[in-house]
Amino acid sequence: MLRMALRGLLARKLRTALTGFAVVVGVAFVAGTFIYTDTIDASFKDLFERVSKGTDVSVTAKQAVDADFARAQQLDAALLPRVERAEGADAVVGSISADVAIFDREGELIGGNGPPTILVSNVEERFDAFTYAEGRKPEAAGEVTLDQGTAEKQDLEVGDTLRVAAREPAQDFTIVGFTKIGDQSTFGGANLSMILPEVQRITRLQDKLTEIQVAAAGGTTPEALKAQITREVGGEAEVRTGEESASEQAADLSDALGFLKTALLVFAAVAVLVGAFLIFNTFAVTVAQRSKEFALLRTLGASRRQILSSVVAEAMAIGLVASLLGILGGLVLAPALRALMAAFGLELPNTGTVLAPRTIVVALVVGLVATLVSGLVPARRATQVEPMEALRDAVTPGAKRVSRRRLASAIALIVLGLAVLAGGLFGGIASTNAAASLVGLGILVLILGFAVLAPVLVRPLARVVGRPLERIGGLTGRLARENSERQPQRTAITASALMIGLALLVFTAIFAAGLRGSVDKVVDEQFGRSALIVTHDDGFSPVPTGVGERLGSVEGVTTVSPMRFDQAKVRGVTGAPSASGVDPQTITRVFEPEWDRGDQAVLAGMRDDQALADSAWAESNGFALGERLAVTTPAGKRVDYTIAGTYENQVGTLGSFIVTNAAMTRDWNQPDDAFILVGGRGNADTLAGAAKRALDGFPVAKTQTLAEFKDSQAEQVNQLLGLVYALLALSVIVALLGIVNTLALAVHERTRELGLLRAVGMSKRQVRRMVRFESVITALIGAALGMVLGLVLAVVVSRPLADEGFVLTLPWLTLIALGVMAALAGIVAAIPPARRASRVDVLRAVTTE
Repeated sequence: MLRMALRGLLARKLRTALTGFAVVVGVAFVAGTFIYTDTIDASFKDLFERVSKGTDVSVTAKQAVDADFARAQQLDAALLPRVERAEGADAVVGSISADVAIFDREGELIGGNGPPTILVSNVEERFDAFTYAEGRKPEAAGEVTLDQGTAEKQDLEVGDTLRVAAREPAQDFTIVGFTKIGDQSTFGGANLSMILPEVQRITRLQDKLTEIQVAAAGGTTPEALKAQITREVGGEAEVRTGEESASEQAADLSDALGFLKTALLVFAAVAVLVGAFLIFNTFAVTVAQRSKEFALLRTLGASRRQILSSVVAEAMAIGLVASLLGILGGLVLAPALRALMAAFGLELPNTGTVLAPRTIVVALVVGLVATLVSGLVPARRATQVEPMEALRDAVTPGAKRVSRRRLASAIALIVLGLAVLAGGLFGGIASTNAAASLVGLGILVLILGFAVLAPVLVRPLARVVGRPLERIGGLTGRLARENSERQPQRTAITASALMIGLALLVFTAIFAAGLRGSVDKVVDEQFGRSALIVTHDDGFSPVPTGVGERLGSVEGVTTVSPMRFDQAKVRGVTGAPSASGVDPQTITRVFEPEWDRGDQAVLAGMRDDQALADSAWAESNGFALGERLAVTTPAGKRVDYTIAGTYENQVGTLGSFIVTNAAMTRDWNQPDDAFILVGGRGNADTLAGAAKRALDGFPVAKTQTLAEFKDSQAEQVNQLLGLVYALLALSVIVALLGIVNTLALAVHERTRELGLLRAVGMSKRQVRRMVRFESVITALIGAALGMVLGLVLAVVVSRPLADEGFVLTLPWLTLIALGVMAALAGIVAAIPPARRASRVDVLRAVTTE
């Protein structure tokens, strides 16, 4: 039986290849995700180890707030002599690392929205991780080195000038060398180095350091030196061996980028789920077509168990081979994912492809389980074939009425899915991971509910979408519609595969439109008193300190009010909630939050020991008006703030709570402005032009009117939307292959029917049109189900965000475009089956059983 099953697979090469391809794509996505992220982890680990070259012990500032991408604190440079006094220290050097911005010859920001540009102070040879591909290290003020990768992209040469901006006004530096670390010419973002005094000057970190590197004297182990330095500095700093420091930095970055792995695995799961529908449908159709074959085997003595084992063996063989090919595909997909991320601004280092044993095991398990589960139900159906069927003509079962049990099961699954989804969204679950898992489970159950319901809806939907095709194609359109209705379950499963991809596309489009509309609404309502908003050019870095001072001197400007952001610990609250800083004396002239308990007078009169809290955050954590927030700031200070009012945080405009900028400067060690609100007289465009001229020395400062700010926010949403569409495209491609596969099997199944149609006068062109129409009907049924499912998901998921200012918006043009694209995709998917159908030999077809 096993030998026969394997021979059967080889005899049906096209069906086997199309079925296996669904598994290959899903497994390749899973394997490619792990390979890509493992490569990133290994690359950063290798880079950090190289950066720690010659460092036996590393001394850094203690980080009082543990959060992804938390702002690094600095050491007092006075700590350096104390470290030098430690017994066993042979060489000690202090250094600074900071984020800066660099500009090309046309004044455009290099790096854009990608990884930050890092400036480091150069160190002596024994600690220097750089090798110089060309030129030398900086030796004087006004000199800089640049990583070779960025230099090549920007077509720069040694001796050219590079414009660098930090907290001081931008300045031109002469490039004296190009750097590499090992064989890596790029490190994720651009990388610069200068002498220490220059770095301290342009970053305004005089008398500060971010790290002290120590080399041990002969005979002193790193662990022993660490113990000596710890005794010298006490608890004022974090002391680690060089190896510990490199490992921890790599682990922290890996954790911070964990969202990337999670997101990619979600898209991989979507591809696997869509592939599972294709596999199920293929096996269901072929089992039905082979009913006579199975009946003959039963008459020859094959047991039900042997028939079941035969079909399962076919599924496992396909799953195993496809999984192995999927792993190879993952090796190809991983660089493609890297290129895709780079195209959207996230270019990360690559020191060599990493294929971990875990990746192979997980990929094989995913492929085999998906194939086995998808093929198990059709395999069980094969065992139900009675031996007497071998004595009858092989007739494909006709359409069956959809049972009430199916309808009840579908409704139950949909209700259960909505309940689980609501539990994850509204259940008040403290753990973010647990809530996200419930949401994911709810979406999966909801999808299965729609898939079970789909056969019930096939006939009415086929009549609705098929009616225009009947008018266009006449008899061929009618035959296409009837063919779609003939096997509603088969049509439904094929359409459901497309439904999943389109539902997620629709959900994403609606959510993105809602986000854009929400941002526009909040800007109009809360920032309406502002004439301009000044942000960093990359959209997220802080604005240089001197920008506010320059804006105050611009003619027509009446108010300059900077806002700051940071994270802190709050007693009784998990995680590190965000906080906003404001200037009470000016903020009410240019900004008005959505008040819950309070008003503009409360904001204007806020003291340095007071705070305002987001009402939802305060309620969920048990804080009331007049109570105190016990806060540990990033600088390690413990400060109590009295809650003087509450507001509704609209689309994340503000943090979980608000303090004064003076408090942030004094207690949080946060002198940087996230953005600046500007009030003024006269025309906003004229005022913006004057402000841009005044800020000529600060090219990172992006001055925008409110309309321009809304456009830039919409552009960022659209960029993210493009990335999501690109990642969902694979699942849609798998779904279209499902249509190809189903139609190909249907053409084979209806060989005699096609021959008879040709015999009574149907032309080859009409046959092709009939198959194309059938494909379009199937695709449009999937599109209709997908749009309804996507809309349901968007409505349910957006409800918790309504209190935060989210406005549900339906992008009708996008939805219409998706429907048109589904129809066009159906036409494309039908090309191979339609060509095959039109080439049926009439005489041979009419004699086929």
